[in-house]
Amino acid sequence: MTGTGLYVQLGLEADFIAIGRWMFEKDDLEKFRAAVASDAGAVLAKKLTAAEKRGCALVAHETLKRVPAPDEAEHPRAELPKLKGLALRLPPPAEGLTSSRKFLTWIAKEAKAISGIVEWLDDAVG
Repeated sequence: MTGTGLYVQLGLEADFIAIGRWMFEKDDLEKFRAAVASDAGAVLAKKLTAAEKRGCALVAHETLKRVPAPDEAEHPRAELPKLKGLALRLPPPAEGLTSSRKFLTWIAKEAKAISGIVEWLDDAVG
């Protein structure tokens, strides 16, 4: 999948709502890793920390066990180059919200709160 997307799965046992890029194409993965290694990576890390404080969780199609070369394991953002995608799972919606007309408003509000990460991805990866 190329481009940033919104994924919504509503189920009997759990709901899953995420925004981002689940899996990078090879060229996009290289661009992402280069951006993470640059000063722009510090900006992303700050935005991700803020999103996690809001209750979002970082998710990806695949996460490597080791930091890929040429990055070093001691790098302050060493966890990010391991990702083969970058998406944020939104916090769980309140009970009953998914069957309410307010659900789309909630998604829009949550998406706006993490829009800086989506913009970072679009700028860094294209």
